[in-house]
Amino acid sequence: MTRSGHGSGALTMIRWSIPTYRSTGFQISFATPREQIKLFCPALGKVKIADMLARAGLHIGKTTVERILKENPITPPDTDNDDDGKQCKIVSKYPGHTWHADLTAVPISGGFWASWVPNAIWQRWPVCWWVLNVVDHFSRRSVGFAAFKCRPTSEEVTAALDRILSAEQVRPKHLIVDQGSEFKCEQFEDVWCKTKGILPRFGAVGKRGSMAVVDRFHRTVKEILRLIAIPEDQSEFEREVRFAIDWYNEHRPHETLGGKTPNEVHFLKPPANEQPRIEPRPKWPPGSPCAKPRASIEGEPGTPFTLEIDRHEGRRHLPIIRTRRVA
Repeated sequence: MTRSGHGSGALTMIRWSIPTYRSTGFQISFATPREQIKLFCPALGKVKIADMLARAGLHIGKTTVERILKENPITPPDTDNDDDGKQCKIVSKYPGHTWHADLTAVPISGGFWASWVPNAIWQRWPVCWWVLNVVDHFSRRSVGFAAFKCRPTSEEVTAALDRILSAEQVRPKHLIVDQGSEFKCEQFEDVWCKTKGILPRFGAVGKRGSMAVVDRFHRTVKEILRLIAIPEDQSEFEREVRFAIDWYNEHRPHETLGGKTPNEVHFLKPPANEQPRIEPRPKWPPGSPCAKPRASIEGEPGTPFTLEIDRHEGRRHLPIIRTRRVA
């Protein structure tokens, strides 16, 4: 959009260009119509703007004008960039095929902000722990983790990955990581990955969703740990993380997996949410569907039962819910 002319009586010219606004039956090219109309026609309503456009030869309804005024501007595509913005879809065919690995900082208390200049605290122990999380893409199962007092080097990261590979007795074909200095270096790419026969794949910089699986796992673990006082002792911290990960793998239903747990998918266990269910409504027709996933009724509808809530390793923030029929 360009504008020429200044002051009273001067000609004001608006050039409408891409991106395109599409309406039913026709196509109109505008460049940020909301900002232009509001800037040059601040006192006109939608009816008056439609009338003025009709006088100029462009006949659109007042409701179309209203939609244009309300919608957000569309950013034109960058024609100079060879990247079309499409992300390569990750295809994982079986457990252990593709892993995700990434580092995150877990604050011990109060976060990283301080009331003195420069209003930031060095991200290391005793302010926070650095945690390396490794997640299987197919089952969303956490296959291992490692805790560090400060941001680890590439050698420390690969040593931790060696311990995880040894414990799992599995070597993934692909390992998806970000472009941090621990991974985007000769030690990781040219030495460790080639020695292990693993193909590294790097997340795109500045693109949302390129590391979504492991980032979502980071968030889940932090939300769990936030419910307790995070220990300053490394062995105690690692124990709490292990409890949280064990509960996540075995008892926490995963939305992407259709309510199954990561262990059920990873080890091909029968999903608990697909087993015969308890129907608390005594007059519920046996053939009627229930909430997804669909499951048949065990016993007679309306049979009394109790709901039991256990704690994983005695931790109140790691609940295990079971049902039991009353004799």
